[in-house]
Order: sequence, then C-alpha cells, then structure tokens
Amino acid sequence: MELTNTYRLNVSVAQAWAVLADLPRVAACLPGAMPTDAGPAGAGPADEGLAGAGPAETGGGPDRVLRLTVGPGPYRVQARVAEADEAAHRIGITAEGTLGLTAVRVAAALRPWGRGAELSVLTDLTLSGRLAGLGPGVVAAAASQLLGQVAANLERAAADIAPAPAPAYRQLVPGVVAAGAAGTAAGLVLVARRLAAGRK
Repeated sequence: MELTNTYRLNVSVAQAWAVLADLPRVAACLPGAMPTDAGPAGAGPADEGLAGAGPAETGGGPDRVLRLTVGPGPYRVQARVAEADEAAHRIGITAEGTLGLTAVRVAAALRPWGRGAELSVLTDLTLSGRLAGLGPGVVAAAASQLLGQVAANLERAAADIAPAPAPAYRQLVPGVVAAGAAGTAAGLVLVARRLAAGRK
C-alpha cells in the first residue's frame, strides 16, 4: 500500500533537514516511540520477529540502525537510513517490525515553500495479520493521521534549531552611488549629443 502526503512547515528547509536527516530525531517525532537498548540478535525481546537483527546503532547516515518500541502493542521496529541526499534534501528510510508491521519504506523530500518548507512523504506499507485485515481505508487514515503528528513534531523540533544567517550584503557607500549616477547621466548626455549631431 502506497500513501502520499504533503505538509507545509513554518521552518526553513535547512532547519527541517537538520531533523529529517538525523534518524534518532525523526524517531523522537513519532508519537509513543521509545528507543530500545538492543544487544546481539536473539538477546532479548527487542529482536523478536526482526530478521537479521544485530546491535542497535544510532545516527543519521546510511546503514545506521535504530530500534524502537511503538504504541500499546507494543510494535517493535528496526529502522535504518537507506539513502540520504543532502544536496537534494531527500532521504529514504526503511523499517521492519512485528505484530503485522512487516515492512515500511519511506521516501521524504524537502523543498522551499514561501518562507518555510514543504515536506513530501511517500510511504510504502507491507502489512500482514490483523493489520492487513483492517482494510486499506482504515490503515490509510490512521497512517496519514500519524504522519501528520510526526510532521507537526518535526516542525517544533526544527524551530528550536537556529536558522542559517542571512547572506551579508555589502552596503554601498553614498559617494560610490553618487559617482555611479553621475557616470550614468554623463553617458546619457553623450549619447544624446551624438544623436543630435547625426540629425544635422
């Protein structure tokens, strides 16, 4: 099941990207998510139902893994950054989980919007068991509501990040401006004289 959602944020692209590119910060925006300390595969409940689970790592780069428990289930989720393009402000996150949350792939991108940023999210869900039996309409509505909360939390987290300083523009010295204006006026007079001479 694929879902497409767009959110407009009252923070700059740079501020939003600072959160979006950091997997633990993104996880903190997910309501009810709690990071899980995990050891080697099979060492504890954090690994139940997660294929190839290894030690958890935190960070924002590719191949970094974060383990979470989410919601009352609780759903156990292992997420990683699959790709990150800082120049394009685009990131791909993949996750696998338990209790019917088989796989999730998220592609998110930021672009300027007015004085803020527009966040586009493409979500590909693979569900099984009870979750799959809920029907696409119910799942889509619940997922969209959850993503809306994530976007709102991301906006609040990004607002705490200092925006990049505005570019410094060199102030023109009044004398330079006057000289430039005088030069332009002199040029116009010269052109006018040449045109007048050509008419004689």
